[in-house]
This record gives sequence, structure tokens and C-alpha cells, in this order.
Amino acid sequence: MSEKLKSLLPLILKGVACLFVVLAFIFMFALPGLSAEAEGMKSSISLFGLVFGNGTIHTEILSKGSDASISGGMSFFALFAFILLIIGIVCFVLGFVLKEKAKLFGLVSGVLFLLAGICAFLVKVAGTDIVVSMGILESLLPGSNVAANVAFTDFFKEYNLGVGSILFAIFNILAGGILVVNELVLNKK
Repeated sequence: MSEKLKSLLPLILKGVACLFVVLAFIFMFALPGLSAEAEGMKSSISLFGLVFGNGTIHTEILSKGSDASISGGMSFFALFAFILLIIGIVCFVLGFVLKEKAKLFGLVSGVLFLLAGICAFLVKVAGTDIVVSMGILESLLPGSNVAANVAFTDFFKEYNLGVGSILFAIFNILAGGILVVNELVLNKK
């Protein structure tokens, strides 16, 4: 390997890791975090809707779409993944700013991205209760205005990990792995 390529390879790997983190951040907003599908019905909620709760569930019944907001429903692991992602981005940027501590910040940000990816796979495990108002079903039963608390795991038990959660996790794990390998193997200073 030429000396010029050896000096450029860590910078290229950091650029690829940065691209993966940006893609993970975009997919968090754009694609479903959890989704369910039954005969004639599709339902989904974005990963960002699970991060802070009070998300919007998009439901399609027989090709007619409707949106319903839920109250509550914050996934603890989605929140952890988001926080780890933000702290990882800050450490990644600090690695460029503080040159003398670049290896430490690169390694820390890599580990944080790995942990954020792992947390994204655990989105369904725990969360806050969801207040379900029967106002959603009021079109079927006029006059019903009853609300009930439903446990997070019970509400989302029929849901599977959506494309957004899976891609968020994979891209964060890839970015974290690239940064850890870059700092431990390629940047032996």
C-alpha cells in the first residue's frame, strides 16, 4: 500500500462512517420504526414518533389511509438510541476539532454508534403506557368517549420492527464498526 493511500484511508473511512450516520438519522424520520400488516390493513409509526412518544400511527385499511395520534408510547430504547446517536455525533465532530484527542473521540463515537444501533433493535422491548381514546373508533360507535391505559408492549405486540429501525440500526453499527477499526487498527499512533 502506498504511503499516500495509507494517509488517506483513515479520512476516507471517517467520511464513509459520517455518511452512514447521516443516512441513519434521515431514516429515523422518513421510514416506519414499527409496522404491522394484516388482511387488508397496514399500520406503521416512525422511529422518531417512538423517541419522544405521542407519535402518529398511519393506518391503511383497504387502500384508504388515515392517521391517528397516540398519547404516550415513548420507547425507552428508541430514546436511548437517539441520545447515543447525538452524543456520538458530538464526539465525532470533537475528534476533528481537537486533533490531539482525535483517536479517543473517534473510538468513543464508534462505541456510541454501535450501542445506538443495538438499542434500535430493542425498540419494542419497553416504553411508556399509551392512553387509547375511543375517539378513534367513534366513527364505529358514535358517542363513545372512553379512554384506557394500555401497556407499551401490549399495544405494539402485533407490530414488527420497521424498515426505519432496521436501517437505523444497521447503519449505526456499520459506522461504529468502521470508526472502531479505523482507530484501533489503522491509526496506530
